[in-house]
Amino acid sequence: TTSGINDEVQKYLTIVGISSACAVLLANLGSRAWHFMAWKPLSYQGPFADFMAYLVAMITGAFYPFMAHRKIHVGGKAGMEHIIFSAFMAAIVYIGSGLEEVHEFAILQNEGCKQDMTNIVVGGWFFAAMVTSLATMWRMPSMHHATISSSD
Repeated sequence: TTSGINDEVQKYLTIVGISSACAVLLANLGSRAWHFMAWKPLSYQGPFADFMAYLVAMITGAFYPFMAHRKIHVGGKAGMEHIIFSAFMAAIVYIGSGLEEVHEFAILQNEGCKQDMTNIVVGGWFFAAMVTSLATMWRMPSMHHATISSSD
C-alpha cells in the first residue's frame, strides 16, 4: 500500500507545482499588462507590500492576459488585431490539447480522466479574458509615432 501513499504525494506535489507555475505566469502577465497600460504603481508601502503587489499582479494577469504582449503598446487597431490573433492562437492550442490523440500521447493512464468542468471553467475564463483585454485595448490611446520628415 506504499504505492497508494506515493500516488497521493505525487498528486499533491503535481497540484502544488502546477499552481505555482500558474501563479508565476499570471504575475508575469499582470505586471507586464500593468506596465503597458501605464497604470500608476501601488502606493501601499506597509507590511506585506511585496506580497500585495504579487497578488495584484496575479489578479491583473487573470483579467488582462492578452494586454501583456509587447505589440500592445502601439494601441489602436494594431493592438486590437494582435489581441485577436493571440487569442486565436491560444484557442487553437487549447482545442488541440483536448483531442483524444494528444491525451493518449501526452498523458499516461488516461482512463477515467474527465475534463468537462475544467474545459467549461477554462473556456469561460478564456472568453472573459479576451473580452476584457479587447475592451481595455479599445480605450487605450494609439501610440503611433509621428514620422519625421527630413528637409533636403
